Amino acid sequence: NIKPSSGDSIEPDSFKQKVPLVGTMCVFDYAYKYTIDHGVLVEIEDDKSAMIDPVGLVYFNEQGYRFQYAIDNYLCGNQNRLCTGRPSYAFDPSNVLEAANMTELPQTMFCDKNQRTSSDITIKLSDSDTGLGLSDIDIKYMCGSYVNDCFIGRTDENGILKSKFPKCINGRLYTVENNYIDLDEALTVYNEPERTFSFGLEPKKEVDVDVKKIDLKAYVKNYHKTNSFSIDSSVVDLKEDEHVDITLNGPNSVFHRHPEFFNRKMDISSGLYNLGLNLYGKVSFGETELYNGTVQKFDGVWSIGKTDIKWDIKKQEIKDKVMFFVMSNFDSNDVETFTDVNDDIMGLNGNLSAELLYKCVRKINKSTGRQFCDYDECSFVDADGVNNIDFKDNTNNCEKAYLVEINKESYENFIRPRFE
Repeated sequence: NIKPSSGDSIEPDSFKQKVPLVGTMCVFDYAYKYTIDHGVLVEIEDDKSAMIDPVGLVYFNEQGYRFQYAIDNYLCGNQNRLCTGRPSYAFDPSNVLEAANMTELPQTMFCDKNQRTSSDITIKLSDSDTGLGLSDIDIKYMCGSYVNDCFIGRTDENGILKSKFPKCINGRLYTVENNYIDLDEALTVYNEPERTFSFGLEPKKEVDVDVKKIDLKAYVKNYHKTNSFSIDSSVVDLKEDEHVDITLNGPNSVFHRHPEFFNRKMDISSGLYNLGLNLYGKVSFGETELYNGTVQKFDGVWSIGKTDIKWDIKKQEIKDKVMFFVMSNFDSNDVETFTDVNDDIMGLNGNLSAELLYKCVRKINKSTGRQFCDYDECSFVDADGVNNIDFKDNTNNCEKAYLVEINKESYENFIRPRFE
């Protein structure tokens, strides 16, 4: 899947520039976002091993054993270490199996109770705030693929589970509990003596959610004027036909759509998260003629902004409400043509690049009687991205254009969520 595209055709942006002594130079900008998603099936065969049929509980000596597991290869938007597409919780092993021409991985005997041959392992779970044991929490252990995902047991009234485990190198001990941070620990079970592990789980806190937009046109204008990275003068409310998808990936995976009529709350906890916000709005534009073709008219939901940053939540910072900020490339009400939605101020890497246009005062020189442009007295006209090179200096109209560039590292501390 490649964006932007027009049906089955993709073409780069191209610009012509005259270079002295060289002639006309053509520049082609392939500013495409492409996504690759496919499955990989790994098979390891040992011809001298016994063959095991876990369904019929049959054992065949030296008939060969095949070990299989599936992994997902997912390149999202050709972005470096940052994915704003499918969240991690949406991984579906069936897609990987389908790509490998399989319906499911073979069953194994790993989770059979007869395979629990370790010494006794005691798991103690407690509330990290109160120290009290956490009862009725399911303990699971997974080794390799999803077919080796075993329910071990449930903690008692004191938050304790004592059980034997199947043997696995670098297995995963984990819990799934809505009210606490999920436990997720590496655990090797081989020939160790009896062991005890204690874990304090942090309770999640339910907080009210609100989202504000940062008008990037106003933001780059304010930066040009004050040299300040503050967002305070460029924060605006969402429009009625706009919504934001919020994704948190860290100690827990959280997805929240705002505004949601039935739910304006989110369960969060401390930890380091990858925070992604994607802003969508109702956009309508007519058929647009470009130098290299025609873009058909559009009327529907369009991606108009985003925020992708790391968010380190400290436990003592968490309060009853959190305010998120999403960068908005343009106002959906200002869209008339495809060009308006194809000239983003924010680039794929999060850096901001914009052209600012100012209209300056025309005056008359009293001594010479000639007109001149007073560039100390100018009023702001508009701001736009740099893809279309819309704004240029124009001495005839006393217009002055400025190029403003802001690195993501310079502003990201100012757009992190705020607890209230």
